[in-house]
Amino acid sequence: MTRRRRIERRTEHRGKHGKTRGDTMNTRPITTRLPRIAAGLFLSAMTAAAATAAPASAQAAPESAWPAKPIVLVVAYPAGGTSDLLARLLSAGLNKRFGQPVIVENRPGAGGTIGTEYVSRAKPDGYTFLVGSSSPITIAGALYPKLGYQPARDLTDVAPLVATPFFLTVNAATGMRTVQDVIDAGKGGKLNFGSAGSGSPQHILGEMFNTATHTRLQHIPYKGSGPLLTDLVGGQVQLTFESPVVVMPQVQTGKLKALAVTGEARTPLFPDIPTFKELGVHGLEAQPWYGVFGPARLPPAIAGKMNEAVQDILRQPDVQAGLRTLGADAMLMDPAPFKAMVDRDIATWSSAVKKAGATID
Repeated sequence: MTRRRRIERRTEHRGKHGKTRGDTMNTRPITTRLPRIAAGLFLSAMTAAAATAAPASAQAAPESAWPAKPIVLVVAYPAGGTSDLLARLLSAGLNKRFGQPVIVENRPGAGGTIGTEYVSRAKPDGYTFLVGSSSPITIAGALYPKLGYQPARDLTDVAPLVATPFFLTVNAATGMRTVQDVIDAGKGGKLNFGSAGSGSPQHILGEMFNTATHTRLQHIPYKGSGPLLTDLVGGQVQLTFESPVVVMPQVQTGKLKALAVTGEARTPLFPDIPTFKELGVHGLEAQPWYGVFGPARLPPAIAGKMNEAVQDILRQPDVQAGLRTLGADAMLMDPAPFKAMVDRDIATWSSAVKKAGATID
């Protein structure tokens, strides 16, 4: 077949089918895939539509134009816990500030390390952040011998959120009314304490309590504070060391009873609850905190913008009032001093883990 005839046949094929195979490949539309939202998130139709419709050109937006598409806040615990509540508070405030959908995505498991590792491996473009407790950052390294990330190397410290005391809280039906009641009952090894997961602050505080009081409370790990609270109220576990955000509503109904609080001083919101230190139980003065983190190599300009936005949200009078009712104190800090605090706490909690002899269940 001559070259001229081959050209004619190709032209005939184009006329019959509209375009050649090569044309089809060259004109295929480019689509942008966004991270999937964890099942159970309640998003409005407008937010979902805005996320789907984000233009492909937004991926290449310069830092000065950030944010140019939806932001994902990863929570390393199930819905219902302190991290989740804080993430949803931030989501509303950031959406209003940036004019972009801010999606909360729960990735629970392994004491918060699964979600934390996910963020550590994310693209450092300012569209994936971790909102979580201090434990996967400051505690996990001392508990997990093969942790899939190193906080100092693989994460960017963006902004702290709140510091909160933790309460020793018991199911009211147990009849225990004082910390001494817990100590007496705990020496026989028949009391269970629940935590939000192995390596969580609740877990470590329970082991520190065992060390300080020579008790043998048995650790029962859960996949987050929400499931833990359900079983605590139901009597499947007898007690926990938990933040007021989680337990105080049930304390106020009388189903749970708070016996003591961590920290150096009583919390003004619950002045009748003594500190462990007052009761002669030493070593539980530390207060866990919650913060925002990004992947390593997150551009400083983006980290700075996110930090500024978070601080502005935390300064709002209605937000501060809401946090106070939950017994939490807002932490207003720039990225550099926040990183210094994180580095100090890694050393402090690692030492506490070793002293308490805490292990992964």
